[in-house]
Amino acid sequence: MGLEKLLKIIPGYHGYKNKEERRETDRLVRQKAMRELEGAENKLIEALEPAVDAGNKNLMSLLEKARGDIRIFVGKLKNAEHGYKPGWHIVEIREKEIEDAIAKDAEIVLEAIEMNKMAEDIVDKISIGEDVAGKVRDVMKRLNEVKKLFDERVDIVAGTQKVMDIK
Repeated sequence: MGLEKLLKIIPGYHGYKNKEERRETDRLVRQKAMRELEGAENKLIEALEPAVDAGNKNLMSLLEKARGDIRIFVGKLKNAEHGYKPGWHIVEIREKEIEDAIAKDAEIVLEAIEMNKMAEDIVDKISIGEDVAGKVRDVMKRLNEVKKLFDERVDIVAGTQKVMDIK
């Protein structure tokens, strides 16, 4: 009998293990979102070169703004709480709240994947000389939607949506 199996039959461990698995899932889902957003950021950096070559200062500024906004948001995702509420872990997230946070993270991942595709399209279009300013603005709008999802996630984790349980 493996240690994992043995520990699952110990009273109380199974619930602990499930919560830890959910916390780990929460972390892994956010890591996927970060990778996708970093991919979008890198593609926007790639799109900067043709904008610089063309001397298009407005597009350079727009691309840099979008890239910077993505970078800042990735930092927020990286430092987001996972599985515990802030405050020295005095208040623990209920399993339902963890699941709700994971669901929000999954929505963020899907949006991040779409943003990555949009950034790839920008690279493709700018390389053939098309105006991509509107597409860059679309990426920025999509990022704002992702930020709203993240704020909803923060509310779940912080307990501002529901009454918190005190340990």
